[in-house]
Amino acid sequence: MDTALKSMLTDTISIAPYTGHDQYGKPTYGSPVTYQGRIEQQMQTLMGPTGAQLVEQTKLYLSEDAVIDERSQVSYGGRVVPIQGMKTVKDEWGHIDHFEVFF
Repeated sequence: MDTALKSMLTDTISIAPYTGHDQYGKPTYGSPVTYQGRIEQQMQTLMGPTGAQLVEQTKLYLSEDAVIDERSQVSYGGRVVPIQGMKTVKDEWGHIDHFEVFF
């Protein structure tokens, strides 16, 4: 990740890696690891069958050294947020540049 972009990662994020399921089918996680990231929140108006709805979309940017997948447990601001999707962004040489995580 570019040094200038990396300097914009000012939010503290905890990521607990998914390790499996317990005997009751509940997901289990490893110890959380703290990373610096950037959280961007925006509100969008979406049209649905009942009319317009205001929907919040949150995007998290993480550097390439973060260990995360869509089953990981992400925490920030004292709350656990469910991952809705994730995108791996690569540079012009095909190396991972950063991750974008959607909540």
